[in-house]
Parts: sequence; structure tokens; C-alpha cells
Amino acid sequence: MLRRLLIVVAAGFSLCVGVSSLRPSVVFASGNWNGQDTYHVPISWCAAQGSPAVNNPNVAGDTTTNNILWRRHERPTDNIYVNPTGITFRSAINSFAQQGFSFPTFADMTPTPGTGRMGDLRDITDNPTEFNTMLNLCGQAWNNLGRAGVGIMAINVNLFHNAAGDYLNIPGYGGCVETAAGVCALPINGRVALADNHYLYPGVPNPNWPPTPGDPGGSRRFTSSGQPITDPWDIAAGHAFGRALGLPQSTSITALMLSWLRDNNGDGQADNRALTATEVIALRSAAAHVPHVEADPQGEFNPGAFVAHEQYDGVAELDGQPPHLDLSHVTAGLELETNRVFFDQHLLGLLPEEEQMEFWFLLDTDGVDSGADAGLLAESGVPETNFQGVELVARVVVQDGVVTLAEVSRYAEGGLFPVDGHSAELLTLVMHPIVLPEGEGDAEAAPIPVSHSVRLELPDDLHDIEAGQEFRLHTIVTSLTREFADHLDDAEGRHGRGFTLEPPVFPHCAAQADGLPGGSVPVALDGLTPDAPIHGLLGPDLVFTGQSDEAGGGLINLPIPQETEPGYHLVTVGVDDTALTADCVVYVQEQTGDIRTPPVEVTVPVEQTPEVTPPVVVSTPESGATLALLTGYEDLLRWQERNLHHLGILLEILARRREVRPALLAELIAGYEMLLYQQAERLADFEALIENYLND
Repeated sequence: MLRRLLIVVAAGFSLCVGVSSLRPSVVFASGNWNGQDTYHVPISWCAAQGSPAVNNPNVAGDTTTNNILWRRHERPTDNIYVNPTGITFRSAINSFAQQGFSFPTFADMTPTPGTGRMGDLRDITDNPTEFNTMLNLCGQAWNNLGRAGVGIMAINVNLFHNAAGDYLNIPGYGGCVETAAGVCALPINGRVALADNHYLYPGVPNPNWPPTPGDPGGSRRFTSSGQPITDPWDIAAGHAFGRALGLPQSTSITALMLSWLRDNNGDGQADNRALTATEVIALRSAAAHVPHVEADPQGEFNPGAFVAHEQYDGVAELDGQPPHLDLSHVTAGLELETNRVFFDQHLLGLLPEEEQMEFWFLLDTDGVDSGADAGLLAESGVPETNFQGVELVARVVVQDGVVTLAEVSRYAEGGLFPVDGHSAELLTLVMHPIVLPEGEGDAEAAPIPVSHSVRLELPDDLHDIEAGQEFRLHTIVTSLTREFADHLDDAEGRHGRGFTLEPPVFPHCAAQADGLPGGSVPVALDGLTPDAPIHGLLGPDLVFTGQSDEAGGGLINLPIPQETEPGYHLVTVGVDDTALTADCVVYVQEQTGDIRTPPVEVTVPVEQTPEVTPPVVVSTPESGATLALLTGYEDLLRWQERNLHHLGILLEILARRREVRPALLAELIAGYEMLLYQQAERLADFEALIENYLND
């Protein structure tokens, strides 16, 4: 019976293809970048309370914090990155979120000198302590939301100031955690801090900085070479993201990685956004190694190489505690292919060379008290802790800027025994400013080391951690020359913290065809909030409003504005009043009516196939919009037919193996037959649409 039904649906689909004759029978989702993977890099945004994005969001019609922050990664994606690199930046809100779907905000702990204003950030060059504290507060906010450690962390502040409280001509910073060789450690641990674009986006009323002791009238604003400057493409964010992905500084006046915003054509707007072929290669390599990046190889969404989880400690918990003895947070990470794990202890400052420091790592992977107890840990020199059931103990000693000792022991037969094969290194978070020149000439933009971290790396044979498995980790940083010891969880009683290394689930979209200016494109959705109001954007521009279906998905027709430039464009479909978004890319053709046919088939799991209602088509052959819509619908029908084919094969296998109860198998077959009949009805509707199109 199954074989007969497969023949019926195949015959029906062949009839459909024969009638349509729109183009060769290739199934694809638009947006695959030049036949290569598109990389979707998550941005974990936070906004400082006191910045306009929180207190008075109002930029280019966006009046919520979520929308303001969305646009800060959408503008550089659409105007700088997606066409030359195949990289997009997306909201990091995902399935880990348990306390809502909005970007978190945090309270500034350090008022600006002279004004008491909140939300500003002291120049990192001058003093990095407040910056490191803000990173910690952002991480804590993400932990409270669900889980920290997804993608690149970016904080939106009001403005940057000096020690006197006067504002500086600095729109932002970007950087990554580097090795001793001066390159980003893998996985990429990127950090970004940006001044609120209330002060840089064109058309925002009163872009002047607030009054300060040195400018009591509040007459200053961002300038470049002495002239007022605006940033419609958010080049400042694009540059900072480039730094977070490891790009070096450029001296070309048209380059994105020039260390300042430059107006090359005299219109008052920053326009240096060019990328070289070498930079594109470096960016794509780095993007593939960001924790929880998603690779999009033609209609699929695959997890990247690394998953990570960050747990944050309190700030300045001990009296007289210096920043270099203050544990900020711990990152646990896993390379999925090799099952190699790493643990990073991040400090709130830089280690002085003369001080000898100890970093302890205690690991419990089985969740029981069968490992080393407190007595055995004390005999091994571990500082006092309540952590129990330890299977692995590691000690790393750092002095004069290098690791001088790294030893690891595993528990067996009542004792701790040393093992080999591990490694340890000292890493440094290095930030790079965007400094606008006050007069003629270039601005100085020297790299700024802001904090140290110590990494312990274990190969697969030294640990029992697997993807998706919860384990407990306790870390301790102590000085051998001072009586200080900071534990990861002092406030919780020194029992360790739980970590789970697994990919999150993001909402997705998939454009079903290329687009044409003035037309529309069918876009399939999944993973959004069910039955929720949604809106769609092409790049940073709102083009669609509607509602998700009862499963949080659906098929929408996304308008392509007439003025849209040819090329790749970011598509973002978000749930209203949240930062939960489905992201993908669409290719917009020139106004020729030709439809590109990529050479790769789409593969989507059966359970993700959306239910489809045939679209209402308004015939406008001269614009190419109807043709684009019909070809997109044809693609979706082929996509469904492919899934039905595989489902039929699966049911045949189950029937032959007799591993399913007959009653359940009959129920599955009946459901499958219903799907086939529904598909046949869609094919008939599609045939009628084709006939109407050809007759008009």
C-alpha cells in the first residue's frame, strides 16, 4: 500500500512540474552565500540603565530597547557584512531563556564624576575596572535570563568619559580574548562596548552630549577631523564586531577597520566600510568558531564547532580585594567534533608580574559523592571548600605573565593520581578603541589589555563530559603572596556551579525563492512564540506585520521594497515586544525577471515542514513578483514531497521489521495517507494557479 501511495504522489507531482515549467526542478532556499555556508553569529546584547536605549529609546522610529539594539546588529549586517562575507549577526535570545525574551538591562554601579549620571562608562584606556564590571553585570543578567556564553557579548552604554567626567570622542570598543601570540583564542570570546547611537544616527533630535564639568552648556557632539559626523550604517558597531572576530587595524581611508569613522565624500556621514579579500577569509574562519554560531548550508541550520556556558561570580565580595584577585566568571566549553573541553577562569583585572597566583579547578561529572572528599582535597593542597565528589583536580600556577606549573589528578580507588595530556595557558582580553580625530590626521588607537584569564584544556580521554550532560565545576583563585582566595560561588556556600554544554535552539526562517524589487518572497518560519503578533524586516527596515501560527511558525509573503539594492539581505522576523527573532538571508535579483538556480538541494527534517495554505496571487507578470511567488511555492511543494517520500520509506522499514504494534502502525499509515491527500490537494490548487498565470 505504501509503495502504491508513493507512486500516486510522485505522479501528481510530475503533472504539476509539467504544467508549471517555470525552471529546472531544483529545490532550494534563497540566501545561500555564493554556494557556501552562511554564518549566523549571535549577539548577546545588554544595555546600561541610564543610556537612551533604556531610558528614552527613540531612533529612526524605534521606541523600544529591543528594537534599538536589534538595529545595531541589523544595520552592519545588511550594509557591511552579508554580501562580501556571508556573515550575519542575530539576536542571541534562544531556547535557554526562562525569564522572558527581551535583551537584559543592568544598573550602572559607578556614577559619572561631576554629574552623577548613570549609564556612562569610563574610558577603558584610562581605567578598565568599570568596563570589566559592566561585562560581569551583563553576564549575570544573561544568567538570570537563562544562560550566558552565547556568541559575542555587546553592551550599549550612554557615552565614554575621562576621570573628570568629561565625554570623549570615542564611539566604541571591540576585542577578544587573545593568546600570547596576539590572536583570538578559540573558541572566539568577543566583547564589544558601544556608545548609544542616539548620538550618531542621523535625524535624531539633539545629538549633543549632555553637560559635563568641562562642557557645562552641553555643546559638544561626535566629530571626525573637526566636523560633525553621523553613522547611518552603524559602522561603529561593524568595526567593533570585526575587532571581536579578530580583525586587525587598517590604514585605508575606505576600510571598515580604519580606527576611526571617516566621511570620505563630504556629506557628513561615515562611509568607510570596505573589506578586503584577506579580511573576508579571516572573518569567515573566526565566525565559524564563535560559540553557538549557526552554519546555514542551503536551507539547513547546523551548530558550529563549539558550545559554551558561562557562570558569573559576584564583584568585590571581599574587603580590600584587588581586581586581579576578583574572579569575574568561569567559561566551560566543548569542541563538538573532538570532545575536547576547556575551562577558563576570568579575572576582573590584569595579573601583576611579580605576584604568584594559583588557579584551582574541581570537577564532578557524575553528580554523586563518590569522588575525592574534603580530607583528600585538603591533603592535595586545595583551599577550603564544601565541594564534594570530585573526579578531577587541577592546579595552575602563574607568575611573571606565564604558566609555570599545570598539574591534573584524577580520582581512582580512593586516591588522586596525576595524569598527563592536559595543557594550560594565560589569556588576555584585549580591547581596541574607535577614536575619532579632533583635528586633521589619524587618531591614536592602541590596543588595551584589560583582564587576564587562565585556561585549562582537557582532551577527550581525561574527562567524562558529553554534549548535553550536566556537570558541576568549582574554581578558586588565590595568591601565594597574599591571604586572598576567591571562590566561584562564595555566596552559595562553595558547592560549585552546574554547567551544561549543548547547542541552543534558535527560531529560523528560510526564504523560498529569490526576490525582485517591488515584489515579495515566501518565507517559512519556525520556533517563534505560537499565535503571536510578529513583524518582518529586510535589513533594518520594517516591511511586514502579521501573526505566527499555532506552532510558532508559518509561511509569510515578505515584501521587497522597490528601492532595494540587488544582492544578499538579512531577513529578521521577530515577535512583537521581544528580542526573539527568526533570521535568514534572501537574495534580491536585479529587475530582470531571471531567477537564480543554486546548485544545492535543501534538506529539512520532516517534523519541521510547515503547514501551507496556498497563497493568494495577484497576477503582475511584468513586475516578476507573481513569478517569484509561484516559484517559491513550487519550491515549498517539492520540499514537502521530499519529506513525504522519506516518511514513506521510514514507515515501510517499520512495517518490515515488525517492531511497532500493528494498531500503532495502522494509525501511522492512516496519518501518512491523510498527508498525501492534503499534498494532492495543494498540487491541484497549484496547477490552477499556474493555469491562471499562463492565461493572464
